This record gives sequence, C-alpha cells and structure tokens, in this order.
Amino acid sequence: MIEVGEEKRKPGEREGVLFLLTKNSRFLTELRVKKESGFYGRFRIPGGEIENGESPIQAAFREVFEEHGVIVKNMVYLDTFDEVTLNNQVVRLHAFLVTDFSGEPKQLEPEKSLLYWFEEGAAFDKLKLVSSRHVLNIAIQYLSGQNS
Repeated sequence: MIEVGEEKRKPGEREGVLFLLTKNSRFLTELRVKKESGFYGRFRIPGGEIENGESPIQAAFREVFEEHGVIVKNMVYLDTFDEVTLNNQVVRLHAFLVTDFSGEPKQLEPEKSLLYWFEEGAAFDKLKLVSSRHVLNIAIQYLSGQNS
C-alpha cells in the first residue's frame, strides 16, 4: 500500500482529499446541487483540495471541520489514486475513513450540496461515480476486518 504523500504531484496536477464519515453503520454522502459543478445531481463522497504546504492528513482534518463542523477523533487512511476530471485535469486523491468525530455533521456549504446518511447497500446504489464507489468499497472492507 502506498504511504500518504509518498508520490509528489506532477506539474499541472491538482491534489485533494475524500473523506467518508461513518456512524451507526451508515455513511455520510452528499448530493451536489451547485449547477456549475461537474458533479451536479450526483451523490458523492465529500472532499476538498489540499492547500499549499498542507499534507493530505492535515487537509482532511481541515476539510471535515470546514464543510461539516465536526472535529475528527479517529481517521483511517484508505488509498491514494489519480482521477481525470470532466475538464481533463488529473487530480490525485487521498481517501480517508472517519470512524469517530465529535459533534453532529451539518452542511456548512448548502449552496454546494445536501447531506444524506445511507446504510451500506443504499450508499452503494446512490454512489455511481467510480472514485466514490472505490472509497466506499475499501471502507467496507476495512470495517468488515475490524468487526471479525
């Protein structure tokens, strides 16, 4: 498994994080409602961009707080992978599973998306984007290993 931040981004590449919160056997997803978004009308796992000088882990902690107002207490690194955006940019994504947090997640950017909690099967049905399904699958495998 690749270590977080092991590979450096190439010129022209963007870098971001995806963070999947889980609680009571449910997963927090978002439905994009911002019409200018390439993800408009689609369910996805929340995420954000890594700022200059920030590590993927620091970005994940910051983004979870900025977008949902909760403080991460436990987070597990899942994977790093590249994705091509709708405007043909390569973005390197670092995925995390947030297994414990303080506070109740709320949507602090309602103009961008709406939040929905789904159990495993419903989450898989709603998450059609490959990157979101990939992260959900890894999260489910991780959680299954924790419960055996």
